[in-house]
Amino acid sequence: MPQFNTEGLETEERTFSWQEKVFSPFEISYYQYAGNCHTALEERYHKDITELCRENTPNNRLFTYTDADNFTDMEEVTLSENMLYCKSCL
Repeated sequence: MPQFNTEGLETEERTFSWQEKVFSPFEISYYQYAGNCHTALEERYHKDITELCRENTPNNRLFTYTDADNFTDMEEVTLSENMLYCKSCL
């Protein structure tokens, strides 16, 4: 059930366990298709999402990345590249 803050904006709250995987809407649509799953992790995600869809679990706006996920924060990459560039200019 939606909750609203004092400004009338809808809020969502959830407590996550350590390394708990909660799929984003994009991940659900991506891993639903078995053709996108090539690694053992991706195949496990496909199986997990198939089960979630069977249970009619709603999509949440809150999701997680775990240490097993291949995720890179592009802001960190850009910052690292800029730092390397700056150091080479010295």
